[in-house]
Amino acid sequence: MDNRRHRQWVLAAIASLSIGLLVVVLVMLAAWDHNPKEEFHDVTGIRWRAWLTVGGSWLLVISVAAVLPCRALVALRTPKTAHRDAAL
Repeated sequence: MDNRRHRQWVLAAIASLSIGLLVVVLVMLAAWDHNPKEEFHDVTGIRWRAWLTVGGSWLLVISVAAVLPCRALVALRTPKTAHRDAAL
């Protein structure tokens, strides 16, 4: 894999993780607010394992689902060959 393709995959991974983190924050806030059975918090404290499991599962799903569209967008934005443009 050449340097340009590697860079495209890294940028796509960063973008998909950023999208995933944004979605996770919103989902975890919704889980915190909608807590009818007191699964995530109550008067005794926070149940970190349950709350972080929700966040982690959403981060995994959204990041994996977003990596290919992000890769396609990065590939469209990256010039094909820098040598051809420099020669002109």
